Formats: sequence, structure tokens, C-alpha cells
Amino acid sequence: MGCITGFLTILNVFAYILLDIVFWYFTGSTFGWIGIIGIIGFLIAFMLSGEATLSVMDYLDNTDWDIWKTKIAWANGVAGIIMIIFIMIFYATDMFGMKEFMEVTVPSGM
Repeated sequence: MGCITGFLTILNVFAYILLDIVFWYFTGSTFGWIGIIGIIGFLIAFMLSGEATLSVMDYLDNTDWDIWKTKIAWANGVAGIIMIIFIMIFYATDMFGMKEFMEVTVPSGM
């Protein structure tokens, strides 16, 4: 069971990476950074989800599959909320005329 859940977790991370590539391609660095923040949020939330959402009794009563579903659902929810919050921040800065905040550039020639 560990191989299946590990493989599905890796597929989930690859889905976030693919989403980030789409963000970079279509919107540039503005939403590209949001994708990176979402990936980091997902990884942190997945690592903490065992202690944050599950009790000892869950590990005794539920199957490994049910435990993994709980952990992955929690991590995806946290990553989605983080990405939505940052998208709202970027749209708010655009709406209030703070466009220079949205144009994130990486300095070249370092």
C-alpha cells in the first residue's frame, strides 16, 4: 500500500508542478510565483497533516488508504487556500493601481 500512496503523492506533486508551468507560460512571473508558493504550501501541509488532522485512534481504526486520503485532502486544501489568497492579493494590487508590486522580476547578471 505504501508504494501506491507514495506514487499517487508524487503524481499530485507533479500536477502542482504542471500547474505552475502553465502559470509561468500564460501569465509570466506574477502567477508563476503563486504556483511555487502553492507547491511549498502543499509539501509543508502534507508533512504536518499526520499530526494536525489525525489522532492515534485513526491510525488504529482506519486503513492506510483512508489515512492517506485524509492527509492528501488536507494538504490540497491548504495549498488551494494559499494560492487563492495570493491570487486575491495580486488582483487587489492591480485594482488599486499598485501595478509595480505585481511585476516581479528576477535580476539578471548576478
